[in-house]
Amino acid sequence: MSLKRFVPPVGDQGQQGSCVGWATAYAARTLLTAKGLDVDTSAKLRRMILSPAYVFNQIHLPGCNGSYLPDALELMQRQGVSLMSDFPYDEFSCSATPPSGVRSKATAYRIKGFSRLWGRSGRNKHVATRRALANGNPVVIGMMVGEGFMRHRGEGLWQPSSAERSGLRDDTLGGHAMAVIGYDDTRNGGAFEVVNSWDTSWGNKGFFWISYEDFNDFVFEGYEVLPPDPPPPPRVVDMAGRARVLHISGDTLDVRRNSDGYALRQPLPSGARFRVEASSRFNGALYVVGGDATGDYVHLFPRGDRVTPFTHSGTTMLLPGPTEQHFTRLNDTVGTDHYVLLYAQQPLDPEVVAERMARASGDVRARLRSALGDRLLPAKEMDLLSDRIGFEAASGEADVAAVVLTIDHVAANSGTTDDTEPLIVLTAPEPEAFDSDDAVIPVASRLFRLEGMAQDESEIASLTVEGALSSRYSSRGPFRAEIELPEGPGPHPINIETRDAAGNTARRTFLFKLTYN
Repeated sequence: MSLKRFVPPVGDQGQQGSCVGWATAYAARTLLTAKGLDVDTSAKLRRMILSPAYVFNQIHLPGCNGSYLPDALELMQRQGVSLMSDFPYDEFSCSATPPSGVRSKATAYRIKGFSRLWGRSGRNKHVATRRALANGNPVVIGMMVGEGFMRHRGEGLWQPSSAERSGLRDDTLGGHAMAVIGYDDTRNGGAFEVVNSWDTSWGNKGFFWISYEDFNDFVFEGYEVLPPDPPPPPRVVDMAGRARVLHISGDTLDVRRNSDGYALRQPLPSGARFRVEASSRFNGALYVVGGDATGDYVHLFPRGDRVTPFTHSGTTMLLPGPTEQHFTRLNDTVGTDHYVLLYAQQPLDPEVVAERMARASGDVRARLRSALGDRLLPAKEMDLLSDRIGFEAASGEADVAAVVLTIDHVAANSGTTDDTEPLIVLTAPEPEAFDSDDAVIPVASRLFRLEGMAQDESEIASLTVEGALSSRYSSRGPFRAEIELPEGPGPHPINIETRDAAGNTARRTFLFKLTYN
């Protein structure tokens, strides 16, 4: 997969530490513009090059000495970026700021948003990066580089020297931002192609290849840059999605149509755990807000930075995520609950939506209208499926479709038989989303805190973390323990055993290794 034909001619940042502006505005955003217009000739590309100075001059650190990738991407999402011809780059100064006329034209080159591709302890960085490129989007990265990298020449794969590997361990390398524009699974066991901003005399005419293995070691942050969606044709179906509800036992819960949207056919007791698998036919974003009988509403998805609300056509999202081992738990407030899926063409703030719904009055649809205003697609303009959760709609002036699921929330029945064993999920240090169940989890110190959740419909009667210095748990499932690993790098097993009030037991082993990176 290669986006190279849409990359502008390789530029040169010169003596200024403006690599973030070059990676985000010059390389990634120009690429998205050219790709959207299917322009891949040098002459036409030169006329649409976007300005690294527009971004860098507004976010740089003191002395024009560096900046941060999230700051650049947030500015491009909020303001956009100007053409290079409207705001030229000067490697000897970063004091100029865009005048109002330039800012006005820059809005035409906003990005839709960006997705952080891995967390602080991410290990399978190449998997998420490859997936983003397969979506047709460039990835901007921060990478640790040394002297060998700076002198790299030729068409071959860049391979770090022993001095650079030592520098990585000793934290003596410098950070540098670039844009990943392609991958080849057959090249040296898998490699990415990256465009730099050190002119064509560096690397292979300004580009270089890096193996997936070295990418995972030397790259410390990465973001998928999302282009704005093209405007839909008038009054055609441009919003559609489906969802299903799964009980912690693995059973799919049946639904029926009602006046608000859908309702579960069977009541759920306090403590019941379920998750939702949702998909969208169109690119956009998906959020979840939940409410109970007291009129209190909270945002349920996304929570934290390990999951993103952005959806790609045909992609199934796991709610609450980030993996299928996470479930939502009903609280102890019985009555009518609402689980609201918000399919949005443009990003929104689910926390603000939940707060507005809690302050409003009326039924759930009235609260949604109060919270979203003209952004909410009227329910009568949504075509709902009859036998499952799903809809189609033409958005018109609105850009948010709300699918409401009503839950008859009843008190827990002590006489109900629970024959499902608890599900043990680790939340800190959390396994990587792409890892298998027996993957080894790296920790930076022999002494660390372990946190997790024993998920079950019944109360948790006991939970033991073998070998823990200390541990505690709640009957609702959360647990934490202080762990001290044995000497040596490992992997070291930690066994967790739990039993619910119904007598069902579960045991799970997690493997940890000490890392010195």
